[in-house]
Amino acid sequence: GNFKKYDVFVKMLAAAVSDGSDSVFVDLLTYADLESLKTKRASANAADAAAARATEAAEAKVKDALDAAEKAKKEAEEAARQLERAKRDLDDVEHRLKRDLEDARRDLEAAENRAPKKNHDEFFEMERRISNLEAERQVAEIEKEKLRQLREAAENHRLAAEARAANAVAEVHKSRAAISRIASLETDLTRAIAERDVAVDKYATEIRAVKAESDLVHAKLEAELDLALKQLDRKRAKKRAHKKQAAELASRLADAVALAQDAANGAERAIVAARNAADEETNQVLFERSQETAKTAASAAAAAASAGWSGRVADDVRAAREDVTRGPVDPSSPFRTTRGARAANREASSILALIGRAGRLFGTRARTR
Repeated sequence: GNFKKYDVFVKMLAAAVSDGSDSVFVDLLTYADLESLKTKRASANAADAAAARATEAAEAKVKDALDAAEKAKKEAEEAARQLERAKRDLDDVEHRLKRDLEDARRDLEAAENRAPKKNHDEFFEMERRISNLEAERQVAEIEKEKLRQLREAAENHRLAAEARAANAVAEVHKSRAAISRIASLETDLTRAIAERDVAVDKYATEIRAVKAESDLVHAKLEAELDLALKQLDRKRAKKRAHKKQAAELASRLADAVALAQDAANGAERAIVAARNAADEETNQVLFERSQETAKTAASAAAAAASAGWSGRVADDVRAAREDVTRGPVDPSSPFRTTRGARAANREASSILALIGRAGRLFGTRARTR
């Protein structure tokens, strides 16, 4: 972003690190990001260097073509000037030779028209001059032919130079078009690199956001898993405690059953003692009372084993004791104070004590539950 003061920058950085603001975030570059950025810059620099080298090569080629065209033009101009000078010289020689030839012919005709007494030496001199002029004329013809050939060569050289110049101009146009195309491609490449960088930054931001979200979800799942494991451990501990309590209750129940069995055995012994100590009527009454006492003790033991009702057991035992103590229904019965009745009363007291212990045991179990 733009320039920020130091304290403002520190606050923004703290908000970004602590996720205190949705509009500010910290974009940390890893080693892979730095390497990717370095590769991007290197590729961009390589592309720029390649484009610069191609531009320099094209410019050098254009310069060479222009130099060649200029050189060919200068050579053609020089050849044209030489051809013009040679043409002028040849024309001068031709005119001079023609003039001399005409003069020689006129002199020859004049000599022929002269008197016969004319000196033959002069005639021979004229013949020699004519022969020399003819030779010079032939030399001039040869020079003229050479000049014509030179003119044709110069013309061909000029045409070749013009062709090379035209080719150089065409090459210059091609090079300029190539330079323009290279510049356009360089612009397209720069734009593509910028778009790619924007896309890479966008994808990197999206990847970081998805990674942060996945890390958050992973942390939540780990927390939920830890909570579930802790709950499972607590349930297992409770289950072990319940199993231990069940084992203890089973042991206590076995003890209560043993106590009830002892109480039943004591009741049977009391019945036998009462039956042996009293007469038939007393024995009958005691037998009935003992059976009721045994039933009451058995029901009390069963109730204590199933529900732990110690108070009810104590009431039933006290009722049984009162029944045994009272003896026959008739208050004036002589068997109420007999020795067998007292023995039955003692046995009933011992049964009451045993059943009271069982009631206290299962009362403790009920309070524990």
